[in-house]
Amino acid sequence: MGTLFSENLTRYVNSTESEAIITLFPGQRALYRIPRSIYGTFLEHTGQSVFGGVSAQLLDNPSLEPYPASPENINKHFSAAVFRQSTRFNLPLPWLPLRSAGRRYELRSGNAANSASFLYVMGLPDREVGIRQPVYLPLERELAYRGVLFASAAEGAVALSVSFRRHDHPDDILAESTLQVPNHREWVKLSFQLKLPAGAVAPLETVDFAVAVKDDGRVSLDEIRLYPADADGGLDPEIIRWAKQLNSPLLRYGGNFSSGYHWLDGVGPLDSRPTRINEAWGVPEYNEFGTDELMELCRRIGSLPQICLNLGSGSVEEAREWVEYCQGSPNSAQGRRRASHGRSQPYAVGAWEFGNDGNMSGRNPAVRSPGYWNTDMSLSREFHISESKYFSFRWDVYNALNHQNLGIPNNRYCLPPNPDGSVDALHKFGCQFGKITNVQTDPRAMQFGIKFYW
Repeated sequence: MGTLFSENLTRYVNSTESEAIITLFPGQRALYRIPRSIYGTFLEHTGQSVFGGVSAQLLDNPSLEPYPASPENINKHFSAAVFRQSTRFNLPLPWLPLRSAGRRYELRSGNAANSASFLYVMGLPDREVGIRQPVYLPLERELAYRGVLFASAAEGAVALSVSFRRHDHPDDILAESTLQVPNHREWVKLSFQLKLPAGAVAPLETVDFAVAVKDDGRVSLDEIRLYPADADGGLDPEIIRWAKQLNSPLLRYGGNFSSGYHWLDGVGPLDSRPTRINEAWGVPEYNEFGTDELMELCRRIGSLPQICLNLGSGSVEEAREWVEYCQGSPNSAQGRRRASHGRSQPYAVGAWEFGNDGNMSGRNPAVRSPGYWNTDMSLSREFHISESKYFSFRWDVYNALNHQNLGIPNNRYCLPPNPDGSVDALHKFGCQFGKITNVQTDPRAMQFGIKFYW
């Protein structure tokens, strides 16, 4: 890690006393100055730190991919019956059918506007066919919203409806915009704006964001993004305001995700940034927030970035190129790439870290570990009483073969002996470098569930 200060602010003194005594001299000024850099804040792609946090983009899975998450996270967040109905009709999570009748979708791969997949929507005569996603809107500060989507109509021009609707009430349209998709086989990028009437939606009330075609139109959809109108540069102004009040000199950008993060995925036009899985946490990574957004965030809140390099799945060359992208001259290879993205001069970086603070947890550690594999199993069956009423039985087995995956080698170095040559429990605990002292897998676990749908 880059060194921010060199003064020794503490010293180790061996003592035979049974307890420590701290003496304060409030009237005496210290001979040294504690640097501001001793304090900092932390940002990682986990929870709602980025998506749902500093990033203002409101839609989950905007690229309409098969949901890139671990089975555990999918079961945790999408166990409701409505999502099972969604996947039954080829909709990518967490998108839902706009209406209970007239559900005609096909998830297609290849030739997508973004990443790997897109959604083909097939209209019906005298019907409306579409998709929706429940969202919370920051109505306390903003009623206007803007967004973009990619569409392609190869079988005749299509009128596309983009709207906010009352949750679970598709006929109650709160705000709507109509987009014209021309009749040709190429993807077109369309912008839209929506404005809610004051008082139309209560605070913390969920609304449905919907995209739909009427009659028998057919259209391909991809990369749908939605922002509050006050989101400048894709960043949430409310989060920026509160973060600025922290007066943090450093913003550490890193964590477990760093060991599987590839910085090139998060630079360049948003339209071309791929959707990945965040392997450390088993959640999606949409790469809406990348290096340039990090630098802009730091500029707005008055902090310097402390960036954690990928020493897990990354290479030395990849790390070098990231440093060059941030701090290389405009004439360097990555400096020219940075300039093509709108920043000619190098960024200011507070420090670089080699790997994630010595934390060897996760499946992409900075130190190679034994192989990892696990087998989960699920069995389910539906028992129908009628077409709409049925029981659903499910049996899940985690780590079905009860296999133990050895943990990651310890990275704790031996501490030097005390001045008198003695060692204590802390020294002995530290002398485990390279040894494996734990397992990564929980024992076999089962759960049973039964639900009744009507």
